[in-house]
Amino acid sequence: MKHITNKGNLSMVGSLKFLWLLLLPPLFSLGICIYSYYKNNKYNIPVVYFVFLLTLIYVYLSPLYDVISTINNVYFVPPTFETIFVTKMSEIIVYFTTTLLSVQCLNVYHGIFFLTLCLVLLSIRDSSGLSSYSLCVGLCCIALVSLISLSFSTLSASICCYAMSKRRGYISTFLLVLLAFIVHKSSALIILPSILLYFILQKKGKGFCFVSFICMTVCIYTLFHGLDFLVSLISMSGAESSGFYIDKAEEYAGNGFWGSGHSRVMAFSETFCVFFQYALQVCVLVLSYKYFNKINNRLLLMLFLVNLSFVFGTTGLYVLSERFSISATIVAAVLLLYISKEVFGFKRMIYNKICIMFLVFYSMSIYNASALLYKKPLINNVYVANSITNKIFYMPSFMLLNIEDNGFNDKIVLKNNL
Repeated sequence: MKHITNKGNLSMVGSLKFLWLLLLPPLFSLGICIYSYYKNNKYNIPVVYFVFLLTLIYVYLSPLYDVISTINNVYFVPPTFETIFVTKMSEIIVYFTTTLLSVQCLNVYHGIFFLTLCLVLLSIRDSSGLSSYSLCVGLCCIALVSLISLSFSTLSASICCYAMSKRRGYISTFLLVLLAFIVHKSSALIILPSILLYFILQKKGKGFCFVSFICMTVCIYTLFHGLDFLVSLISMSGAESSGFYIDKAEEYAGNGFWGSGHSRVMAFSETFCVFFQYALQVCVLVLSYKYFNKINNRLLLMLFLVNLSFVFGTTGLYVLSERFSISATIVAAVLLLYISKEVFGFKRMIYNKICIMFLVFYSMSIYNASALLYKKPLINNVYVANSITNKIFYMPSFMLLNIEDNGFNDKIVLKNNL
């Protein structure tokens, strides 16, 4: 069986000489990058260029509901000091960034997309090395809709993964945890128990760790499926914003549309993506149990187990299980590459199979996204929306950075049918 000779032949950053890629339309530049990586990075193109161009394309896709909703709230219900504790952090970040930098909201989202993918790739680099194979897995482990619609929860998940991808200093870990919490408050539910379990279970055996995982899953299931008890816990906090969080608990853990009452029929592509994520998580769980003694990165393992506990514990609650599954899938992909390296070495056949698996998943996620984006677009003028998206085929990348003149600027987005 052939081995990959260069275990980490890609660099995240590098020379500015590749800025000429911005003179071409992003699709053409991406093609050059892919060819280079396929040829074992023949042209030594840093990964940061590829990610920048890829996320630039994402910004020129017709915006989805969460993005349009955030931009609407930023303009019509801007955050104030009185409402800052009950305002979504995404709206606060977008509002202050656009105000301070005088940029369009989609410029901020471009930065969010770019940072999210870079953090996932840095997590892989720190845990198992960055090669053409792991680059493929890192870019394909996030469903397209998750990245371009649930952008802030996905960014928060990638920050958590990066924080736990290797053992860091206490200050840097604290700052990363704080940043993840600022981006999306739900990250505290994942990363704080992960760190606590790491210190408790780092010297324990396999049986003790996985029994703890089962107990944690049962507790989470009991908590989130016992709405009255959950509401009582929030009320006991006595915080001024407790009413807001009680409403959220009833919305996401109740029997409404966003909770257990969700009854929307999913298309095949969406069903496939959901199935793939669950299958991947279960597969990595089995591998983690089987090769427990070879996993020296217990921080990453604890993060995965806590993530999976929340995925299983919120089963049947539409929004919660969806959000936790995004985070669990990212960590599962990083941990899968780590286990593959530690157990099987750098065997080309193993990595080929992993890459094909993730490419199929990502292809289905693109098909699912295209159905959402263009079968029922949220931008009123479909002709304008399509003409903007088509610019990725012929307009130089550096011109596409000017979203105000060439992209989905704030004026266009605000004229929607929400």
